[in-house]
Amino acid sequence: MKNSYNNTVPERYPHRVLECQDPSKYRGELGIQCHNVQVNTDKVFIVNGHIEKGDGNFIGEFNPKRLSDIGVVIGNYPASNQDVQQLSVLGVNSILDIQTQADRNQRGLSDFTQRSNLYRQNGINQLANSSVMDADEEDYGDDLFNAACAMNNMVEKGYTVYVHDTNGVSRVSTLILIYIALFLRHKQWNNIPALQQYLKVQYPQGHPNMEMVNQVIEDNKDFQQQQLKKWRDAEERRKRQAEEADKNKKNQAKMDDAQRLKLLQLAEIEKEKLRKQRLKFEEDERLRLQKVADADAEAERKRRMMNDRYRLEYQRLQDEEAERLRRKKLADEDAKRKNDAKAQRQNDEIEALRRKLRELQNESELTSQAIRNFRAEQDEEDRQWRLKLEEDEKERLRLEQIEIEEIERIRILRYNEQDEFDRLRLIKCA
Repeated sequence: MKNSYNNTVPERYPHRVLECQDPSKYRGELGIQCHNVQVNTDKVFIVNGHIEKGDGNFIGEFNPKRLSDIGVVIGNYPASNQDVQQLSVLGVNSILDIQTQADRNQRGLSDFTQRSNLYRQNGINQLANSSVMDADEEDYGDDLFNAACAMNNMVEKGYTVYVHDTNGVSRVSTLILIYIALFLRHKQWNNIPALQQYLKVQYPQGHPNMEMVNQVIEDNKDFQQQQLKKWRDAEERRKRQAEEADKNKKNQAKMDDAQRLKLLQLAEIEKEKLRKQRLKFEEDERLRLQKVADADAEAERKRRMMNDRYRLEYQRLQDEEAERLRRKKLADEDAKRKNDAKAQRQNDEIEALRRKLRELQNESELTSQAIRNFRAEQDEEDRQWRLKLEEDEKERLRLEQIEIEEIERIRILRYNEQDEFDRLRLIKCA
């Protein structure tokens, strides 16, 4: 596909899937239809050696849009984990897929479990399908109405819904206009041109089928009136609830004033009660303090008597301690003389051991020098041995690389032969 600047626009993956049918089942359908293009089908025949297939579902880049006021996100189908992550960033937590099974089969999206797991990995746990097929006008209108009901159920449950068809151009924008008009999701729900302008501003790439929009709305006027009645009833209920809440608030204010007056009276009573209790407590405390003072005076008299007794006992103990210290000093002096003699003997022995230790250290230095010389010789031999191993390893790797290149060359020759054989077989079949 080329855009208005004559630049090629690649289609987004996954590409369409073609299922080639048995040639014996071909009954000349293209000749009967007077053209050579097989339209809107993934089951095709090879006619005159080639396949010509066409449909209107060209898929460009993934570009979902959030519609203000109604809290719904619309666009084309998400084909990769990156697309689903983009939806998650937009706050989407539910999906409404209006693709048909044929649409999904052509795009290789028929594995429902795989798609569900992809959504759930990104926090989107609600997945619904309401197929909308635009090939037949009557079925198209019914499908659009059913899809709008499905979308409304999801929105009323509090979900942020992403609605998509295959390319995000016609069916999804047509569905959005029908949904807004039938379920009164816009302040100008009964003004179709205004809704079309709103969608054009919010979702410029959308091209709704306005004829089908008008037809579905006209066919479901009664349903629209029911929604309007429900909305008015809900507004009336909200108004009554607001009035009831205001009335309850005023009644509560009156009750609060009465309760406040009652609490003030109780507070005065409690205050007087506390005053009497405080006076009684102060008198009790005065009597208690008087008893404590008397008890303290008696305790002080007994303490002085005990101090005199302790002082005499302390003097006796000091005398005994002085005698014990004198005897201990004499014993310590005698022990010091004995310890000095013992220390001199130990010092002589330590000096002899030091001389012997110096001799052993000299011998150890000579032994260490011999060991260092031996290790230097061993290190040189190890270095020569490692150099030889490295040269052998380089030679082995070079031989392996030559062998791998030869195997790759043979594989490429066999692949080319197989490709030529397949090409000749296709020419023969054609």
